[in-house]
Amino acid sequence: MSVLSAFLFFFCLLALLIGLIKPSWVVRWGEHRTRRAALLYYGLSAVLFLIIGVATVETPPDKKDVVAHKEAPVEKKDANIQADSLWEAGKHQEAALEYEKILDDLDPPAKGKAVSRALDAVCRAIDKQRNQKPGDPIVIERLNFFGDDPKQTPEEQRAEKLAKLAIKDGLTLTLNNKRAQKTYDWYLNAPERAKAAAAQELINTYLDFEERVMSLAREADSNGEKVRLVAGAMENGQASVVQLYQIVKQAKNSCINVVTDTYSKIEPFEDKLPDKIWEACSEVKDEIVQTYGLKRSGYAYLLDWLDEQKPSQLNEYKEYMRLADTELTKTLFLLDKAREQVGLPSVISLFASKEFQAWRKFDKAKTALNRAAEKKFGLHPHLALEPGQTLKLEKELLILPSPGQRVREANFKGANLVESAVKLKPGDTVNIKKQIKNSKGLTEYYRVGNFDQTGRQGYIWGVVLTWYDTMERIQNHSQKMSEWKKPELEKLKNKYFKTDGLDYDQVFKTALNEHWDRSWVSLGQ
Repeated sequence: MSVLSAFLFFFCLLALLIGLIKPSWVVRWGEHRTRRAALLYYGLSAVLFLIIGVATVETPPDKKDVVAHKEAPVEKKDANIQADSLWEAGKHQEAALEYEKILDDLDPPAKGKAVSRALDAVCRAIDKQRNQKPGDPIVIERLNFFGDDPKQTPEEQRAEKLAKLAIKDGLTLTLNNKRAQKTYDWYLNAPERAKAAAAQELINTYLDFEERVMSLAREADSNGEKVRLVAGAMENGQASVVQLYQIVKQAKNSCINVVTDTYSKIEPFEDKLPDKIWEACSEVKDEIVQTYGLKRSGYAYLLDWLDEQKPSQLNEYKEYMRLADTELTKTLFLLDKAREQVGLPSVISLFASKEFQAWRKFDKAKTALNRAAEKKFGLHPHLALEPGQTLKLEKELLILPSPGQRVREANFKGANLVESAVKLKPGDTVNIKKQIKNSKGLTEYYRVGNFDQTGRQGYIWGVVLTWYDTMERIQNHSQKMSEWKKPELEKLKNKYFKTDGLDYDQVFKTALNEHWDRSWVSLGQ
């Protein structure tokens, strides 16, 4: 800017001199081309450009600042050279102190070398403090990644700072001291250790929850076993009805205690466990209450039977205990769900036999296969009508303007739908246009057409077509599903039995005899 101002200043000055001699040469506008006009235009312009030029002239730097600026890198370089000299001379501790002073001013390669030497030297000092000898195991018990440890020595604090700096800046270190390498690795792996510690803490909290659940049920289960033993002894004449009555009453009271204590003793875990895991644990809590509530009712019927000897009361007792066993099965499944989220092995694998585990997995997979077959073929023949099929009515039915509240046919743009229900008579025909499925993927309605001359369409509720299920159609439908499932079942048998050296037929026989499909009474056998 100052160069341009100087140029314009001299130009105006030259024009001014010419204007004073011959104004018409430089004043090319206006009627009055006089010396006064030249003086006014070019004189004022020269003064203006002079002022601008002076204002924009850069101030030269102070000589002292220039010298200091030139000497600073020299000082840092000299400090680094001095630290290197101390290190080469074997004065490692003094060199480490010098390196630590200039770390912020070094480029990455030099910084990596400085941190490596400083960390080596500091860790040698720590070894000396602990009387550490070559080959002795190195323990980094005082270095704390998560905060300052008041027990740390100054040397340990320096080692921690150097290791963290190297990790933060991504430096490449060359460490010759065993403790230095261990220290660096310690902080390098600290996030993984923190993650592992958090996972272990979660496991411990869950195991506390599980132990609390088991402790609640332990006394009640113990009294239930006593009921079984005393009942057997009474049948053999080795115990009296009074003894059985007393132990049944104890079992009933212990079940009441489980129900009343469960909420107060398990609720505190809600704040200790993540929401997803607590959701499963909360379901376990509810199932425990349900299980021992059923057992309490069963023992109440058993007490009534001992008083009144009514067969119906004994049957009620057995039914309630069977239901309680079913709820216990659900509880164990829920415990498995929570254990899987925490990272613990299945509770089934802890108690059940190899055959039982294989059967339960096979049974679960077979249930999923059956559901897939139901979605593909429909639950019944009247729910498996195909689009394009013409159906001749055997009973009156209504064509509806829309399906029910639970299902919707989204984005249907076709023929006009009936505005109100249309009644059809036996002998009328309809053409199936589309299956309308519910949220479970099963057919619930049909959209139909060709039932009158208007070309309108409407909906039929599948339930009203049960008359369609003749014995022949049911057999054909079942055969079609069975043929589709047969190769899939063979794959499941190979997966869960043959690959583990188990005989499916033998396991099936055992499962049938021990009622594995209904309860887990044989879980521990």
